[in-house]
Amino acid sequence: MAGRRFVQQWQRFRALDGAGRWLIIEAVTLMVIIQAGFRMLSYAMLRRGLDNLKALRAGSRHSPSRIGWAVNAAGRRLPGRTCLSEALAADVMLCRHGYSPIVRLGIRKTDGRRAMPEAHAWVECGGKIVTGELSMLDDYKLLH
Repeated sequence: MAGRRFVQQWQRFRALDGAGRWLIIEAVTLMVIIQAGFRMLSYAMLRRGLDNLKALRAGSRHSPSRIGWAVNAAGRRLPGRTCLSEALAADVMLCRHGYSPIVRLGIRKTDGRRAMPEAHAWVECGGKIVTGELSMLDDYKLLH
């Protein structure tokens, strides 16, 4: 079963145009770097490294929605991904493609007195959510 799924995903990847393939490759690469960074670096060190990657401009400019598509597609296929790793990858990619994204971090209380609050990360660009869309996003209080 896993072999069939891999073949189907490979066929979908091959059916993309060259620009779409490069966006997927960029998203996967960034998310792997970010996930490894979470394990080996402090958050501040990881963000500094990602800020350096933002300065490397991409050769072409893709729309924020296309970049969000690539990050979401990559995230669905990578084990251990989180909303924060997706948000950081989208942030870097959007900056590299000439945009000014905003990474949002929010928290909401869950039902029950002793339950831990839930956190979520998403990215906005041009007033629209690029990655991290949730139906209950309005329930999250922004952290500053």
